[in-house]
Amino acid sequence: MSFKILLPLLAFLVLLAAPASFAATVAVEVSTDKPSYTLGDTVTISGSVTEDGTAKAGAYVNIEVRDPAGTLRYADVVKTGADGSFSTSFKLAETLPTGTYTVKAFYGGVSVSTTFVAAKAPEFSLSLSKDVLVVPQGWYDSVVLSIEAVGPYEYNVELSASTPDGVVAAFSTTKDVPDFKSVMVLSAGMDAEKGAYEVTVTAVGEDGTVQSASITVFVVDTPAALTKLADICAKLDAINSSLADIKASLEDVKSGVSDANAALSDVTDSLSEINDAISEVQNGINNLANGINSVSSDLADVKSGVDDAKAAIGGISAATYAAAILALIAAVAAIYAVVVVTRKLA
Repeated sequence: MSFKILLPLLAFLVLLAAPASFAATVAVEVSTDKPSYTLGDTVTISGSVTEDGTAKAGAYVNIEVRDPAGTLRYADVVKTGADGSFSTSFKLAETLPTGTYTVKAFYGGVSVSTTFVAAKAPEFSLSLSKDVLVVPQGWYDSVVLSIEAVGPYEYNVELSASTPDGVVAAFSTTKDVPDFKSVMVLSAGMDAEKGAYEVTVTAVGEDGTVQSASITVFVVDTPAALTKLADICAKLDAINSSLADIKASLEDVKSGVSDANAALSDVTDSLSEINDAISEVQNGINNLANGINSVSSDLADVKSGVDDAKAAIGGISAATYAAAILALIAAVAAIYAVVVVTRKLA
């Protein structure tokens, strides 16, 4: 065999016998942007590839994501950039199972993995205490609604119900944050059509979460007992109305009595003032009587003096005597006038 033929064969054997230390050292890293997610979130997977400590550009990395049962849920082949990094992302469907998911990255015979946890989004549940309601025409029936949080749900939930014509729904609590209960009262008017209906109760959260539940409602004839009861209620309403009118009339009477008492108080005050005035007049009359008595006494004294003087001067003519008497009377009147004026000034 010639040397030219043996040389390539020898080279091939040398390569086969070469130690593994001549192979490049490959390192792969992989991670997710968060340790846990809510179903419906987007998961971002990133990592890098190096060979002998140098970034490996243009390398194709296989990515696999498996659920807690080991079922493949996502796969991709991504190419590293100039810096040796890679990235890919996918959305967790809301129908996927919850639990711990495993992410694996493969390149150059090297496999690395990481994990993340998937959980359901916080929500709430809606349940009814009854499946069926029987509502007579002109009457009502009720059911208790329970709204309970599933996870850390912190949004207000508002209740509503779809009802047939002639049937009205009312809630003891229309809006609140779970957990809470509400009593739904369904009232049927006398014109409500008899039959079986499905009433749907809907609970809507401020974050857009919607839950619903249905209840069968039978609208039936009003029983005779309820008809009598309705008549009694109507009569009671009439009595209440009459009592309200009586109460209003009593309030008017009360107001009139109050006005009369005020007027009577004014009359009493006026009579008191009149009595005071009468007392003053009486006092004036008494003072006048005392003055007249005093004047009479003074006149008596004057007359006595005059009689004494007349006896002493028995020879005075009648005309002179009369003139003297008149002069004395005038003097006494003047003195009395001065006394009266002095008292008034005092």
